[in-house]
Amino acid sequence: MVIDRIQDDDDKEQQLALLKILALEKNDALAGKGLSAEDFLKELDAMDAPYKVTQEDAEAMQAAIPPNTPASAAAVFDLLATLPADFMAEGRDDRPPQTRESF
Repeated sequence: MVIDRIQDDDDKEQQLALLKILALEKNDALAGKGLSAEDFLKELDAMDAPYKVTQEDAEAMQAAIPPNTPASAAAVFDLLATLPADFMAEGRDDRPPQTRESF
């Protein structure tokens, strides 16, 4: 088997993990302990279940977005352009930045 298109160490680690899984599955299949394709797909679906977004969750997320949310950056720019010329003319009243330890 030729491994190509490995971009970095993360890609290499993922490829090696996949090869290890395939080798273990091959050993299980030879020992008569392998999964059928249908059972394997069921296991994959079960692993993905916590990450699937239900229709109810999607609707709740959509409802959480304010109704007047601009659709694009151009819309945001247009809104900013409508601000009065004296907006924040007196400047900002920011507190000084926090002092933090360096790394």
